[in-house]
Amino acid sequence: MTTDEDVELVPPGFRFDMVWRGYDRRQVNEFLDIEVRTIAMDRDAAVDMVADLAGQIEASRSELDALRTRLD
Repeated sequence: MTTDEDVELVPPGFRFDMVWRGYDRRQVNEFLDIEVRTIAMDRDAAVDMVADLAGQIEASRSELDALRTRLD
């Protein structure tokens, strides 16, 4: 089981500047904006891949149906 200490939320070597009440909010917001955009792009790529694979599966099913018809 993974504990909170085992999970790295920020890539190694990336550090936020310390300010009076925690971390520099601007840096954290910029970091999160970049992460959200990256995750959204990865999601969009995955959705495109799923759509492409679904099309390939449908084409394979059609080909299989045609071959079954020829066999009969």
